[in-house]
Amino acid sequence: MSTWEEGGCRLGWGYWEDEETMWYSGSVVETKEVKRGDFVVLGADVLVVWVGAGAEQGGELTSFERTVERSCIEGADVGLDVEWKPVRAAEKPYCAVLQVGFEHRVFLLDLLVSADRGNRLFWRRLNEALAALFQCRHVRKLGYGFVDDLARLRASHRRELPCTLEGIQGLIEINVLHRLGFGFDQKNHSLVLGSGSGLSGAVQATLGLPLDKSMQVSDWARRPLTFEQVQYASIDAWVLVQIASEICPLRDQSRSEWTMDLDEEGIALPMGLKGFEESPVVLETGGLGKGEEIGKSIALIVQEKRPVLVVTTGTRRVDLGLASAYYGVDRKSVRMATSRECTELFGHSPGNIGPLGMRFQGLIQVLFDDSLRHLSGGEKERIVCSAGKPGYVYRITVPDLFELCRANWLGSPPWLIQVDIEDRGFVVDNMMQRTARHLRFLGMDTLFPPHENHAWILSAAKLDRRVILTKTGRLFAKAVKMGLPCYRVMAAKATDQVLEVARIFRIPMGVNQRVARCVKCNNKEFNRFGREGAGSLVTEKELQLHDEFWQCTCCLHVYWKGRHFKNQMSQCEGLGIAVQNLNIR
Repeated sequence: MSTWEEGGCRLGWGYWEDEETMWYSGSVVETKEVKRGDFVVLGADVLVVWVGAGAEQGGELTSFERTVERSCIEGADVGLDVEWKPVRAAEKPYCAVLQVGFEHRVFLLDLLVSADRGNRLFWRRLNEALAALFQCRHVRKLGYGFVDDLARLRASHRRELPCTLEGIQGLIEINVLHRLGFGFDQKNHSLVLGSGSGLSGAVQATLGLPLDKSMQVSDWARRPLTFEQVQYASIDAWVLVQIASEICPLRDQSRSEWTMDLDEEGIALPMGLKGFEESPVVLETGGLGKGEEIGKSIALIVQEKRPVLVVTTGTRRVDLGLASAYYGVDRKSVRMATSRECTELFGHSPGNIGPLGMRFQGLIQVLFDDSLRHLSGGEKERIVCSAGKPGYVYRITVPDLFELCRANWLGSPPWLIQVDIEDRGFVVDNMMQRTARHLRFLGMDTLFPPHENHAWILSAAKLDRRVILTKTGRLFAKAVKMGLPCYRVMAAKATDQVLEVARIFRIPMGVNQRVARCVKCNNKEFNRFGREGAGSLVTEKELQLHDEFWQCTCCLHVYWKGRHFKNQMSQCEGLGIAVQNLNIR
């Protein structure tokens, strides 16, 4: 065996005489580049430090404490990983080694040190150092499924490491970013998202070479560990820092949204209010009050890589076909998130997810169902949303929640309504003929098919550059896939539909004292004449009551300002007042 001093740390390495395996008795194992085919290996400047029994006398524990202290002051990336003893299927894993990897040093913490009186100082100092590391927000903790590892640490070392009961702040789960492609697709645009298996696939996506996983199921309870085990354990923690340097640089402030804070139960903190401390959100206990509407959140996965949260009213179901049309994908590419995906991506169990306080709040797109536009209390009505914890809710108005979530409307993506409607006109489906006649009376160029024919509607929208108005999800999906402007109307009554369309497309609702368009054929050219020109076109009664008439030059239908005309004018005046009072967002 050879030993020497370097940089204030004692290095030791050697070989058992009866087998060619590396062993170590000192604080630091010298790092050697060992090439086993095309695998990632530790850099030549990386030192591996073993922190085990008696480490407080040898200086290894002191080295770990000083490194943690310096990282908390300067800010750094730290890779975390855990290895455990081999167990049977019915047994719970008992953690044997905790790896803490920095840029130029990896510490292997021996978790099998007995907790007798002689080792109390070791466990106390180790717990204090880990507590400082876990709770420091200046240090980004990197893990690949470390949420589960933290739960195993808590279960197996609850007494020795009470710091595991306090949760962790500033954790970035590389496995979630890898699966969803965040950062990885920016690094390598040719990468097929979701390709590769586990950490090895993530390493290959960023560094170009996979990991050697041959030691993954080895006996981590043996002491001393073999050289291969030391290499494997060190690389697993160190390589997380290398991945982070590629996909989320330390100085990139926009990547702070990838971090999450976990409480002692592994749930995102704070409940429902992360990042919204000075917002109009108020965390409360209790259920739904009288006359209040519940805001239901449904977690979806689009194309196996995009998490989406749809917010709707409590009695309404989410139209997955409408969601697929919004993203322009096949209906089979949109599905409900599983229970595990809800916990991993959204940060809460199914039924407890709310539009605020999600684990990856800035990365998950929030869509509002159009039913939230038509609450009985209007814009000032507050809805009750889950705060992520059973028994906790918050009450907030839809406009405030829409702004905080940076949401979009599911029924009408923004690009669908950014058109000059006066130059384009509408084409509606056969279910909205009465609405079309109302729009024609207001002067809007509006067509509808003689019978239910989606091909006719799509052709008219494409050739005449019209905006499609529909109540059917199937026609809406076809229009979106073809890139045609389309709006899905949510109101049930024809008058409410006119008001909704006028509000969305900002149609001026001024009252015309003449017929603007023919409600039967959509023509806007009329011949005006008096009683002497009416002749046999109208009845004697109408000639006696009215002295002004209009005749459509296309279908020859005759109009006059009778009771029906006055009723329409009165109705339009009411609609015009309502539109003027709306605060369009």
